[in-house]
Amino acid sequence: MKLVVLILALLIEQVRPLPYARFVGAPLTRISNWVEGVFDSGNRQHGFLAWLLVVGGGVFLATILDVLLSSINVLLGLAFGVVVLYLTLGFRQFSHSFTAVNEALQMDDVPAARKAMKAWNSECPDQASSDEIARLAIETGVLASHRHVFGVLAWFVVFGPVGAVFYRLSAFLATHWNGSDRKDEEVVGEHAAEEVQVKRRQFGAFARQAFSLIDWLPARMTAVAFAIVGNFEDALYCWREQASSWRDHTAGVIVAAGAGALGVKLGGALSPSPIIDDEIVSDRPEIGVGEEATPAALPSAIGLVWRALILWVILLAVVGLAAWVGI
Repeated sequence: MKLVVLILALLIEQVRPLPYARFVGAPLTRISNWVEGVFDSGNRQHGFLAWLLVVGGGVFLATILDVLLSSINVLLGLAFGVVVLYLTLGFRQFSHSFTAVNEALQMDDVPAARKAMKAWNSECPDQASSDEIARLAIETGVLASHRHVFGVLAWFVVFGPVGAVFYRLSAFLATHWNGSDRKDEEVVGEHAAEEVQVKRRQFGAFARQAFSLIDWLPARMTAVAFAIVGNFEDALYCWREQASSWRDHTAGVIVAAGAGALGVKLGGALSPSPIIDDEIVSDRPEIGVGEEATPAALPSAIGLVWRALILWVILLAVVGLAAWVGI
């Protein structure tokens, strides 16, 4: 059943990509902003209550609908699962951005690639070179593939549609309440915006810590999938030796495994970087093995993600077959 739901959701998304910002991002933003406004005090305990209201409420509603529709008709339960995965997976949400960057770089249109990359990841420098854009695209792409696809799948496989809803809401709040929204400056000014962001970081501390636990196992499952469909030994080596040096350890597991599986080096300073005592300072350690990532490595990166997705489908098929024959 879960395999059928997954395949149908992926097919529908390929044929009819979901305008994620309009149908998922905007409603979640309004709900989380309203809840934040009600509980907002910059207090960690209030942040926990707000997280519980949003995530717990979403999980409760999904559970009721799943049980109710499945009890009425199996096909209704299947349809509900497809709708939930269609709303929570978002494979095209990252592949569209990755494709835009890749196509611009393959045409040697660095300004267009830089613009597309900056719209996708604001960390991209204004004067980023083609190689820097390629590194960022691969890093952002493998992380996005996990957050939009493999992390959701991990929870869906175990808990069905309810698990997918739980993961998506948790991931959204961990990002939305991280206190890094620079758009606040346009409303209240730079100094006041900094105070707002500090307050939001405190408010969202529980959401971030909760998601780090929720994502611990799925991130490692994604890393294993990358290793299996890529260079296994290098992926495991980078995961074991380099993941802890990344800014976020869980993200480091995914980036390191992806870099090792592809046989490229990621991370490293972006220009311009701060210079102290004539040395470049960067919070982006070099990670991976082999040659520096270039635009030529981008097709291999998207191929890695597709192979990992096919691996998931095959594993689901094997598990489903084993359950069907009673093994």
